[in-house]
Amino acid sequence: MFGKPLVPLFCLFTFAYILGFFSCQNADHSNGEAGAVLAPKAGAAIFNDNCKLCHGSDGRLGLNGAKNLTLSKMPLNERVNIITHGKNLMTPFGGLLLTAEIDSVAAYTLKLSQTTTND
Repeated sequence: MFGKPLVPLFCLFTFAYILGFFSCQNADHSNGEAGAVLAPKAGAAIFNDNCKLCHGSDGRLGLNGAKNLTLSKMPLNERVNIITHGKNLMTPFGGLLLTAEIDSVAAYTLKLSQTTTND
């Protein structure tokens, strides 16, 4: 009794959700090339939004096998490659962030590895 009237309503909501999802996506997927619509965020802000969960705010957390970024000697270009394409359980961010944003995060992670602590 309730199944048939709800099917068109369900289809309408599903269509509206899908349409909304795609309309909210960044229309420019040029990954930061000339003419990008969005200005890149600062590396620290992007790191806090996307990387902090596993790496921790200071780069040392190591959740889900995340590397301790304060100990890493990896050069900038390798960091960019891993952020872009992912590694092991790490999400590839190439389709989620602009190239300039990925570069910003990679540069920020270099700063984490340059910090010295007394612990």
